[in-house]
Amino acid sequence: MGIDKHESNAKLRRPRQSNETSGVADWESANPGVLVKVLARAGKKQCALRFGYSRDGGAYAIGVYTGSEYWTDYVRPSEDIDQYLQDLLLSLEEYEVGFAPSIIPQRGKKK
Repeated sequence: MGIDKHESNAKLRRPRQSNETSGVADWESANPGVLVKVLARAGKKQCALRFGYSRDGGAYAIGVYTGSEYWTDYVRPSEDIDQYLQDLLLSLEEYEVGFAPSIIPQRGKKK
């Protein structure tokens, strides 16, 4: 769990609550309304997003691109993907262009 790039910026991540659920990582189970809001907000903030799965297909993979800054965050299927997307939406709303590390939602410490 965590980011694959800019790990030193992890301390800037905002804490978030984790609502544990069970299941398989499947984007079709995500709330479409929240997905649309996240995409729209990212576009307005000059960011790009990539939605996929980890290499083994066991987790959601969300890539965030802001100019030359980028990272991938992984969300386990046991975590609430809609809560993660809501947190990302809030982070994007607070994001100021040029300060990329501030939009990474906090999901706990990397193990």
